[in-house]
Parts: sequence; C-alpha cells; structure tokens
Amino acid sequence: MVPFSFQGLVSPLILDGATGTELQKRGMPSGVCSEEWILAHPEAILDVQRRYVAAGSQALYAPTFGANGITLSGHKLGDRVRDYNLALVELSRKAAEGRAAVGGDLSPCGLAMAGVDTALFGRLVKNFSEQAAALEEAGVDFFAVETQLSLAEARATVIAVKAVSDKPVLVSFVLDKNGRSLCGGDPISLLISMEALGVDAFGFNCVSDFDTLRSALTSLRPLTALPLAAKPNAGFPTERDGKLLYTLEPEKLAAAARSFAEAGASLLGGCCGTNADHIRAVSRELADCSRPAAANSPRELYASEHRWVDFAGLRETDIVSLPITEDYEDEAEEAAEEAKMLRLSIDEPWQLEAVLDCQLYVRAPLWVKIPDRQLRDQFRRCYHGKAKIDE
Repeated sequence: MVPFSFQGLVSPLILDGATGTELQKRGMPSGVCSEEWILAHPEAILDVQRRYVAAGSQALYAPTFGANGITLSGHKLGDRVRDYNLALVELSRKAAEGRAAVGGDLSPCGLAMAGVDTALFGRLVKNFSEQAAALEEAGVDFFAVETQLSLAEARATVIAVKAVSDKPVLVSFVLDKNGRSLCGGDPISLLISMEALGVDAFGFNCVSDFDTLRSALTSLRPLTALPLAAKPNAGFPTERDGKLLYTLEPEKLAAAARSFAEAGASLLGGCCGTNADHIRAVSRELADCSRPAAANSPRELYASEHRWVDFAGLRETDIVSLPITEDYEDEAEEAAEEAKMLRLSIDEPWQLEAVLDCQLYVRAPLWVKIPDRQLRDQFRRCYHGKAKIDE
C-alpha cells in the first residue's frame, strides 16, 4: 500500500465534516466524555463517517479529539488512553472501508491558555506522546493536530507525534474575529513556527467568519509550499433553547470552499455544524478545481507567536541587542515594543530559563547566540516560535 501523503495532490483533497454536532443529533448529551459515549454507541459514529465517505470525503478524522491522558483524567478515565485510541481508530477504519484515509485526531487539553513554562511544556509533550504512540499503534494514515489555540500546545503536540511516527502531520488553528489564534498568534507566525518543526500541512478549522479565513489563507500562500487546509464551521451559530444551531445551507459552504481553494487551500472540509450534505456540496463544487501553485521563493523568516520578520528586509536599527540580566523580563518586554527583532547571547542555564520564561510577553522574534550545544538544543525545543540561532 502506498503511504498516505498531502504532497503531490493534483486537485483538492476533501476532508470530512463535523463530528461533535453530528453525534449530538444522534443522542450524545452535552458534558459527557465523547470518546466513552462513542464506544458505547458505535453505530452513531459509523453512521456519521459512512455518510461522509459516501458524500466524497477522502480523509476521515478518527474521533480521538480528547483521547489524551489529561483530558480523559477529567472523566476519571486517564488509564484508558491506549485502549480508547485503538478502539476509536478501528471504528473509523470500519467506516472508511478502504475508501478514505484515517487520521489520528489530537486536540488541546486546555492547560496552555494562560502561558506555558518549561515544566508544563514537558508535561504536555509527555501527555500527547502517550496518545500519539497509541494512534501510531492503531495504524492511522496521518495525524491531525487540530483546533489549536496556542502555539505552545501545538508545538508540544507536534514534537510528541514526531517522536513516535514519521507519518504526515496536519496542524490547524482556530482564528478569532481579529484573524488571530485565541492566544493572539499571528497566522503567518504560526505557519513559520510549525513549518520549522517539519509539519506536512497547515491551516485553520472551527472558524465561522469566512472572510477572516480567506484573508488568512491569502496571506500564507505566497510564503509556503505546504498544502493549506480550510475546515470552517457552517457559518455563525444561533442559540435556541440553550443550544447552538448552525443553519448555513450546503451550497453556501460550497461557494465559500471554492473561494478558499482560490485563495490557496488544497485540503477542504467542514467543522462545527457541517454534515454530509455540506461535504457533498463541497466535493461537487471543487470537482473541477486544480491545486493552487505553491510558493517556491526562499525567504529567511523568523517568528515569535505574535510577530514575524523577513530577515532580508531588516535594517540594523530594527534589531536591538539586549544583555540578559536579572531585569531581563522588564527590559526585554519594553525593547520588544520598538524592535522588530531582539538579539541575545545565552551562555548560562539561568539565562536560558529567563528567556524561555518570558517568551509570552516578549513579542519580537529572537536572534540568539548560544555556544553550548545542550543549551541550544533545549532552546530549540522550548522556544515557541522560530528564532535565528547562531552557535
């Protein structure tokens, strides 16, 4: 069997639609552990995913969204990570019947929204390594690191996946009404940072504002050769009787999908509120589309979570050199307001710790000199962005 790949696509790849909102229609109550409920009601997910395959989905996301140790522990099921992931992937395999690829879905566990220190980052990597290993054992064709809110948690998840598998990794972030991630990440910064980790595809999901999504895709296309993904919601929901309802017609989502493809996306599907009718309409709409040309102009791009720079376009006055002292946090935060890039020299472990502990507040991308290899490797692992690094 030829290994699954996001590369070399001649036409757009059709992903699946929503899982959670479709399961709710089939009786899943709010607030339950969805993975546990699915395994107790397997006919529900089989029906949802078989309908997606019949509608044209070429890739399904296994319903392993919250099947990591931290999230399952909230339901007192933290010891079921391996069992749940194996069983849930098997259900998606059964639904696909060899007609669609199956991806292992890894999503946030909710610990990174207020910032991440090195200890928590290590805990996140360990948490997702357990799930990723189970998904690899289950034989997924690719990994979908989706609905990401913070760059730190996305990086931890990708690092975990790549430690156990060489299969393709697709990463997608949520965008708010301002066109940024929920932790303030700039879309281009997120792309640069994920590309530096070696992901195979990048994009956005769970976005209700189509103009915001289209704008983000348009900004990314000239900067990367990676396949770009768009998995939007079925528009904006309305609330009725305490429930969110999505009423966007399939044809309108399909028209939006064509505009996303024209903006540079080659992996297209749906998120909250979408169903098999939406995916069928998208598949038909994109049947005559070809994959957009990818950028092939090398640029030296660097990024923090919030800002990015094209190094070739910088002037010397754009770069501020800053010593790392006991007052580094205040001085760096102030300097980063004016500088397009900060230049630092890290010689001691305490300096590395100071830089990493303050990265949430220091928004300028970094240019660092780190002679010690061990410190350099630790910086590469724990810096939530892409820095220019000198030895």
